[in-house]
Amino acid sequence: EIEKEAKQHKLNNIEILALNDEMGIGAHNYFSHTPYKLGEQVRITGFDDLLVSRYITPPIKSVAYSKREWGAVGMNTLYKMLNGQKIEHTLISTKFPY
Repeated sequence: EIEKEAKQHKLNNIEILALNDEMGIGAHNYFSHTPYKLGEQVRITGFDDLLVSRYITPPIKSVAYSKREWGAVGMNTLYKMLNGQKIEHTLISTKFPY
């Protein structure tokens, strides 16, 4: 679908923000079989910082976050919801590790 749209609009550069690294790797695999040049015309960013993301060629960028912090925030929020307490929005820090 992305390739079809890119051709239709004559796009030379495609930026993909995947919901997780596995989806990013899937997009990477797909575009490796097209005329588009990965890393130049197609750039992919995933989310999860899976180690394998660094070892495909070219590597995809990935957003890292603390799974421990995410889990703690989720459990704390669930606890408050179950006990009728006020819930506040919480930001979880992210970074590009490499």
